Amino acid sequence: MKRKSSRAFAVLLTAALTVSCFAGMGKAVRAEEAETQTVETAGENVFGVTLPEDYYNRKVVGYFPNYAINLEAHKYFDITQLQWDKLTHIQYAFAVADPTTFELVPSDPENDVESKFEGRDFYHKGQKIEMDETLGYYGQFNLMHTLKKMYPDVTVLVSTGGWAASQSLWLVTDNEENMVKFADSAVEFIRKYGFDGIDIDFEYPSETSQSGNPDDFGISEPRRAGIGDRYSKFIKIMGEKLAEASKEDGTYYWLTSAVTASSWVLGGQNNSEFLDYLDFVSVMSYDYHGGWNEFVENQANIYADPADTETASMAQPTLGFDWSMNYYRGAVQSEKILMGVPYYTRGWTNVQGGENGLHGRSKTPATGEENIWHDLDANGNEMAAGANPLWHVLNLMQKDSNYKKYWDPVGCVPHIWNDVNKTFLTFEDEQSIQERINVVKEKNLGGVLIWVMHGDYDYDEERREYTVGDTLTTMLYEQLTKAEPASITSDVDLDVEVADFDVDFTGKYDHPNYYYSVFVTNHTGESLKGYTLSFDLPKSAIFQGTYGGGAPVITPSKDPAFNTVTLTAPAWQALEDGETMKLEGSIKLNFAGVKNFKLNGKAMRSEVEAERARLQRLGVNVPDIVEPEKPVDPEVPVDPEKPVDPEVPVDPEKPVDPEVPVEPEVPQDTYDSAAIYVKGDTVVYNGETYVCKWWTQGVAPGSQWGPWE
Repeated sequence: MKRKSSRAFAVLLTAALTVSCFAGMGKAVRAEEAETQTVETAGENVFGVTLPEDYYNRKVVGYFPNYAINLEAHKYFDITQLQWDKLTHIQYAFAVADPTTFELVPSDPENDVESKFEGRDFYHKGQKIEMDETLGYYGQFNLMHTLKKMYPDVTVLVSTGGWAASQSLWLVTDNEENMVKFADSAVEFIRKYGFDGIDIDFEYPSETSQSGNPDDFGISEPRRAGIGDRYSKFIKIMGEKLAEASKEDGTYYWLTSAVTASSWVLGGQNNSEFLDYLDFVSVMSYDYHGGWNEFVENQANIYADPADTETASMAQPTLGFDWSMNYYRGAVQSEKILMGVPYYTRGWTNVQGGENGLHGRSKTPATGEENIWHDLDANGNEMAAGANPLWHVLNLMQKDSNYKKYWDPVGCVPHIWNDVNKTFLTFEDEQSIQERINVVKEKNLGGVLIWVMHGDYDYDEERREYTVGDTLTTMLYEQLTKAEPASITSDVDLDVEVADFDVDFTGKYDHPNYYYSVFVTNHTGESLKGYTLSFDLPKSAIFQGTYGGGAPVITPSKDPAFNTVTLTAPAWQALEDGETMKLEGSIKLNFAGVKNFKLNGKAMRSEVEAERARLQRLGVNVPDIVEPEKPVDPEVPVDPEKPVDPEVPVDPEKPVDPEVPVEPEVPQDTYDSAAIYVKGDTVVYNGETYVCKWWTQGVAPGSQWGPWE
């Protein structure tokens, strides 16, 4: 796990009391009661660009599939049919990285930018949409330009990657030169075609062997070592380039990413620093299950199920949004996290066992009428998967009463079961969407991400069948956009006395264990005996212990996504000033980071300083650092009646005694806590000269692991 220890963890959640679908099982979920911070502006992003005023409004983000326009099974869905009025953000899927030039280009040039679609008319809500002949390009990008003018409040991003087009991203991330080429071309791309930013859907920048598309293995497998570090550098470069363009163009360009929800894939994601540079993090909390193995389970549980047959032997269930959210909470605030929502199914036939199919087994993914959104193999044959739009499954149920819907009170999602042909199809409906809305509000999440928009449904009374619609999207949009904006939160205790110490938390994941090494350096100026070290660990992982140490104490943290781990040294053991101790041990499962370090109950100064700077950048008023009280020397009695000598003024005309040495001048401090510094900047602080190592604001020089040297 490679992540700076001076990161952040949750005290500003909006107070609320809610009951989830667990209530039927006697389990209630309470949001943490705490104070909500109100800010006048959204502040600036990490690159110093002013954020949009609606930055923290709840988001309903939908993927538009450019490939659907000429496919019958996809209802020839085009950009004008998209539910523009029910989305806050649209992600156009997909553009691709050219494998030889490393530049961003349209994935379907004919339909994206070339075709005038002669003989075909386009309508949006009854209004005919014409091509704009002045743009210099045609295709769906041209039609999108007109729709953007009709819906100026909708943010439209171009998305690159995806399951089928991530191969070239491995080439882009080979080296910094390729990354810069891609980033420069991405800026040119969004300027040329009128996008508002870019979404990176790299599947997957993980060191986990053979994670991702098997068609990519010839490219991906030799490049997995070090991909975490390279990917974080890539996203940072993307952010820097977009920031430059934002300042030049006077508009905000967004940078987002769709990220994996799989504990198996995340086991190889050993650098989470890229999360800092994103505007929101879309957790692809679907495809937890599918026809690639025999475990018949819901593909998109909100809550991981202890009865899940695939994870029954693990320390805790992991295949649900709640586990994935907790994982990312180790490195990113809740308000930047989006929950993934599938508008499609996965399924099996010939299912054996289970309850109405759930928790059964099958080695036969569904085909035919139960798989109309299938992919094709290398020979052009149907690939079994049980993939369907939601509207098609509703039509199956209307035609055949053997298809019945069942509700799972644990995962909080429905599924479809046909007891005659033993078919199980995952599903979403109004009830599960309401549960998702509740979770977004309860957990202070940024919103939802939908794959894919033409899977939503309405009922066509004239044809008496279900077709592409906006039933579920309307629910999401109306409730989330009317909700309060997500609160700006912090995960670091800012009202605790600080101390000068450093923590370097590192380790390596070897499924299912994370083997950690923690280095703690004492800079307090004191000898610490019988000291305690505590930190907050996401509940995606379970702390096991420290080799050769005492038993850890695990207690609930202020935020329900974390537990606090406290380690105590023997009373006789001392950590001298300037000395470093090393702790080693194991943790079950994985996490994006740990936070809120304390030594003997005192917060780590560098972490508090970094968190205060982050919050101040976002416009939040934060308390001053709580400095330790200076001890009074008992050997020097204080005379309360003794007057304090006033300073003796210096006589400028008095000659200097040559035998009295002149004290050298101490350089005047030039460090300004309100200023922004970048790599190479030099300041004087407490009489010492420091050089900046990376972009920073509000973090004073002096910390061993800080931005100054």
